[in-house]
Amino acid sequence: MSELMRKSHIHFLWALLIFALGTAKTSAQVAFTTTNPAEYSNYIVAEQEKIGEQFIEFSNLLLSSNDLKVNEDKRMEVVRQIELSLRRLRNMAPFKNGAKLRDESVAVFEAYRDLHINDYAKIAILVSNKESSLAALEDYFQMQVKAEKKMLDFAVRLRTAQNEFAKLNSLTLLHNGMQDQFDRILECNIYSREVFLQYIAIAKVNEMWWDAMEKNDFEGMKKQRTALLAAAQTSQLAGIKDFHGDTGFRDAAKGRVDFFVNMANKEYLEITRILESTQRTQEDVDYVNNTIDAYNSKNLALNDSFNAAHRDLKLKSLPAPSGAGSEK
Repeated sequence: MSELMRKSHIHFLWALLIFALGTAKTSAQVAFTTTNPAEYSNYIVAEQEKIGEQFIEFSNLLLSSNDLKVNEDKRMEVVRQIELSLRRLRNMAPFKNGAKLRDESVAVFEAYRDLHINDYAKIAILVSNKESSLAALEDYFQMQVKAEKKMLDFAVRLRTAQNEFAKLNSLTLLHNGMQDQFDRILECNIYSREVFLQYIAIAKVNEMWWDAMEKNDFEGMKKQRTALLAAAQTSQLAGIKDFHGDTGFRDAAKGRVDFFVNMANKEYLEITRILESTQRTQEDVDYVNNTIDAYNSKNLALNDSFNAAHRDLKLKSLPAPSGAGSEK
């Protein structure tokens, strides 16, 4: 048989969203054994797909639910699926030329499990309190970025092992557009949260200025106004690049920051002067009240634009319909 005829063709996606040509059937009691490299690889791919479906459902839930019990139940469902997949992988016999792919897959799946037992347990708790303050939201996003960067690192590690196995066994790996789509899901999550973090670093100082104003803490108002301008000056928000050509979300965040800075340069100064004065006029009182009303109205509109831009960004990262991108 010629070398060309010997080659097997398989579709696989690194990371978690995968199409497999076939999945071998086995039981938990009998070691999975095959001399066909495509079947061997696809057996692992099938377990990746199961974990991937659970992970995406859990990630979407964290975005939409603040219910700790609901989030915890789903997190444990992911952990149970990972444990089940681990049992199946550990029960695989080594392939004829070694067990590296199996062992690397087990190591990566164990890393997925540990990530969901540790990091995502903390995230599930934080997400239930994420509306309580900008500081709590900041902690949540920082932990999410860290966890999802780990997910990417683990996925790259497994892809490397799969590529090495394919090369060693003369498998032709066909590019599938769904691989790019899943890539983009995690990249989009990391990108959007990094934009959020740059925005929150300034927004929370702005919030502190309003807290000080409500307490008639004039020194605090002056301190927070200065801190807000300093935070905006050192912010890296404007330097964040586009996400695959999209700048809408970053620009919406920058629009909110610019609004706070403009307020700090003019209105916050004037409000502080008026409230600190013991000789306010009715005109002064009207100015403060009208400024607060205008701030609330503008801030609400900017918030709506900010959320709409975030939704648009997330829509661009959604996976293609099942089967898209597969080609020989």
